[in-house]
Amino acid sequence: GESVKVYSVPANRKEKKNNAFLSPAEEKEHWKAVLEAKTKELQNYVVHQAIRAVQQVGAHWNIMSAKWILTWKWGGDKVGWKIKARLVVRGFQDLQGSDVQKFSPTCSRVGQRLLVSTSVLYGWSLQSVDVSAAFLQGQLLSEAETGGGEQRQVWAKPPKDVWDILRGIPEAWDMILPDVKEETSWIWALLKAAYGLDDAPLLWKRELINYLYSKLWTSSKYDTCILYK
Repeated sequence: GESVKVYSVPANRKEKKNNAFLSPAEEKEHWKAVLEAKTKELQNYVVHQAIRAVQQVGAHWNIMSAKWILTWKWGGDKVGWKIKARLVVRGFQDLQGSDVQKFSPTCSRVGQRLLVSTSVLYGWSLQSVDVSAAFLQGQLLSEAETGGGEQRQVWAKPPKDVWDILRGIPEAWDMILPDVKEETSWIWALLKAAYGLDDAPLLWKRELINYLYSKLWTSSKYDTCILYK
C-alpha cells in the first residue's frame, strides 16, 4: 500500500502510535486523504495487473470478502502524519486454505549476522530495500497449485467504494468494469496473491528468487535465503 500526506495533522500527534487504526471520526474528518490513500492502493492492484473484474455466475466460486485497513503512519517531522490504506482479503474464508502451500522461509538470524560481519570484514556497503506492494508482484496464481495439485483459484468481493475509485484511475480505463447498477453481481478474479492470503509470502518469494536466478545469482547452501553473485 501507498501513503499520502494528511494536510490537517491531528492535534494529539505526539500521543498517537504509529500503525494505529483510524477511528470512524478520523476517517470522516480526513476523507480527502483517505480517498487519496485508497486510490494509491488500487493503482498498485491495477499497475501490477493483480485483478480482473468478472461477473459472478453460479455458486461454485472460491470468493472471499475484502476490507480496507486504514492506519496512521508517521512520515517524519517534515511530513507529519500520513494515512496508509491497505486492501486486505479475508483469507480465513479461502476454500482452498487447508490445502494451500504456504511455507516461506526467511533468512535466519545466524545468516543475517554472518552477512553483516562479512560486510564489515571486507568493507562492503549494506543497503536495506523496501519493495512497495511486494505481494502484488508475486508469482501468478495461475502458476500456483495447492498441495493436492489443484490450480490456485481465488475471487474477492471488494468494498462498495472500490468500483467508483477504479473508474477515476487512468491506468484502469482499459479494464472492463461493471455499470453502477450491476456492481453487486461483479467480483474480482485475483491474478496475483493479495494481502490476506496465506500463500502470498511464498508466491512473492518464488517470483523474487526466480528473478535473481535469471540474473545469475546463487543461493547459499547454508541458507537458501542468502544469495550471492
